[in-house]
Amino acid sequence: MAKKKTDEKPKEIDDRGERLALFYKQAAKNYGKGAVGFAIDHGHGDIKRVTTGILPLDASLGGGLPIGRVSMFYGPKSSSKTTSFLRAAGRAQRMCSNCWTPAFPIWTPHYEKQKPSCVCGDYRQTNVAWLDVEGVWDDKWSDRFLDRNTLIFTQPETGEQTCDIAHSLLDTGVADIIVIDSLAFMIPIAELEKSASEAVVGNQARLIGNLFRKVVSTTNKKGQGDGRRPTVWFTNQIRHKVGVMFGSPETVPGGFAQGFATSTETRMAPGKYKEDEDKRPYAALMRIRNEKNKTAPAKMEAEYLLYIRDMEIKKAGQVADESYAIKLGRQLGLVDVGKGSAGTTCSGETFGGISLLEKHWMENPDKYEDFKAILLANMSTPVHDIVQAT
Repeated sequence: MAKKKTDEKPKEIDDRGERLALFYKQAAKNYGKGAVGFAIDHGHGDIKRVTTGILPLDASLGGGLPIGRVSMFYGPKSSSKTTSFLRAAGRAQRMCSNCWTPAFPIWTPHYEKQKPSCVCGDYRQTNVAWLDVEGVWDDKWSDRFLDRNTLIFTQPETGEQTCDIAHSLLDTGVADIIVIDSLAFMIPIAELEKSASEAVVGNQARLIGNLFRKVVSTTNKKGQGDGRRPTVWFTNQIRHKVGVMFGSPETVPGGFAQGFATSTETRMAPGKYKEDEDKRPYAALMRIRNEKNKTAPAKMEAEYLLYIRDMEIKKAGQVADESYAIKLGRQLGLVDVGKGSAGTTCSGETFGGISLLEKHWMENPDKYEDFKAILLANMSTPVHDIVQAT
């Protein structure tokens, strides 16, 4: 006698779409609108950037310092960490914080009498806050790069005060970019109140770890709220571990938390000085290496020449990176260096040679800035070669 077939189970109805819609609705009620959603709606794909004006550095970063992220420059003394952020902060001041495109001529800090003109047409001033923890601020030097009339500025007394001020600036949303210079000089109150002979272990690392956790939490909060993720830039110094026999003895103050929170980390170091006929140094060769980059390929290296005093062709604070621009332009097919008597062609113009093209850029900084913007826009990956911009 044949056995009866077992009853087939009815197909399960997939109602996850309805449940997901209810979940989004409840999440918006509990955590705020936009707190949870599809990744494509969070707007992380199109990363806006602020250039430092140093082409090798911007190229190694993938086009400049990413907006809405945490970035850090670290290295020994006199490696242009602060100067690079001063340059970037000044350029950010001349941009619209709605579309992050230049609203004023980006190569000069003097724009008071000009009307803003950006891509979106709805200009919003970029507010930059500078926390001078080291206490080495120089008005004359900073005037070369940024406008102090609109710069939010403070010199915190303790590490805790630095954390509180930075958190308040982030939480209130009054600053689009916050610069902390530097992490190494954030001194905890406990260390300040104790005698110098008493050992204080781990206090600074815990303090800086707390700072980074607050930074990440608050930037996420602001991004979910109005979509304007604030940008935070840090400088840090290097120290040497005692008794290291193998490997690099270098370390940075503040523990490991900073290494996880940053999107870009750039190691900077000074090289040889260039001297004039009287054996006086007028420029320094700076070396950079992008150790970490979550927005572009990492481990990129480059060099550039930073002028430290005024000369006929360059002023203090300016860089010589024209030869780097020519090399990068040739790789991207934007510069054609002819052989023999043939001229060098760039942007539809022909010059008698590479040196004349470089001279043309020095005499017309607006055209050079336009060309550098084209280079960075057309650059699919940073240049791998170490280029000496001399």
